[in-house]
Amino acid sequence: MSRTSMRAAKAYFAHRAMGQEVIVGGVKTANGEQRFSGSQRPRGSIPVVLTVNGASGTSPTLNVVVEQSVDGGQNWTNKLTFAQRTGAGSETLQLTQPHQDQIRVRWTIGGTGSPSFDFSVALN
Repeated sequence: MSRTSMRAAKAYFAHRAMGQEVIVGGVKTANGEQRFSGSQRPRGSIPVVLTVNGASGTSPTLNVVVEQSVDGGQNWTNKLTFAQRTGAGSETLQLTQPHQDQIRVRWTIGGTGSPSFDFSVALN
């Protein structure tokens, strides 16, 4: 297992040990999204944790948002926007009710020289 894969696995299990549900995790080199059902979550405020373990490339940037949909994923409303990350660190934001039909985490990676980020987004 590569050092990067080992670090991602350790981060995943650390989140699980703290009772968090990992929505997305690992090393990412391109823009992407991960959807999950909001109806499976309890109502109320849910802490959403972005943890960046590392970044590579030239001037790498990571933008992460949490969006919700009430129509099965046809239209999306921005609910949370994390501060842009350029390296390691973490941030916790509160996703407040109502939790809609679909929720997604969407990320955008920028920079040059093959930028990549080792990060996770988890629900407490």
